Amino acid sequence: MKQLGLLVVVFFIQGCTSSTGGYFASFNEVKYQISHKDVMINDVVTTLRKYYTPGKTTLSLFLENEDVFSARFANALMHAGYGVSINEGRLGYVPLAYKLDSVGPLVRITVNVEKLQFSRVYKESEDTLKPFSPITVRGD
Repeated sequence: MKQLGLLVVVFFIQGCTSSTGGYFASFNEVKYQISHKDVMINDVVTTLRKYYTPGKTTLSLFLENEDVFSARFANALMHAGYGVSINEGRLGYVPLAYKLDSVGPLVRITVNVEKLQFSRVYKESEDTLKPFSPITVRGD
């Protein structure tokens, strides 16, 4: 149990000092199974709905590189009713970026949208990805 606690502390400290990506540049450094993506994407979309109205919000998704996760993420945002532009910051668009990182079996997604930041840690096993922490929201 002490090792798990230490792992969690190291994981969060690493997130505070990471220089890869930026506040508005998406970065994915996690290798995960395809079935695990939707768990994180659904949590992000559900949380976004609490702060930004679908049908009235266009999100500008900033990507360092496009991969399967970013394509599914953009598709889920559009399916939820958001307008989505990729790497295109225009007046009135809401900037959004994410970062995926991991330590051992723990995977964290952090999303920055305007002045809001939220994140969640998941625990990965061979065939599942389950929430390991509540969603943490900071900002306005």
